[in-house]
Amino acid sequence: MLALLILSLVTFGYLIYAIVKPEKF
Repeated sequence: MLALLILSLVTFGYLIYAIVKPEKF
């Protein structure tokens, strides 16, 4: 359960980072 929560947070954070910092792509 904890691993799933951490995975969800990491995935959400990566999506936010990709949206906020598009120049990195």
